[in-house]
Amino acid sequence: MNYGKAFREIREDMQMNRPELARSIGLTTTALWKIEHGRTVPKPKTIESLCRLVHIPLAYFYNKATTIEDYMPL
Repeated sequence: MNYGKAFREIREDMQMNRPELARSIGLTTTALWKIEHGRTVPKPKTIESLCRLVHIPLAYFYNKATTIEDYMPL
């Protein structure tokens, strides 16, 4: 799983800037930047916070055969 790509795509789909998303999931803007650019792997708690915010199941991050479109509401 490319966490950085997934976080960035979700943020862009939600039309949020990096500081807005970071604040919403309990991160600093710098920490989110590091995730989006592959400098660090998000903690499970951070992944859970993002999933709760956008209403997607945790399975999205652990199931390699799916795409974000499979989980985003219409």
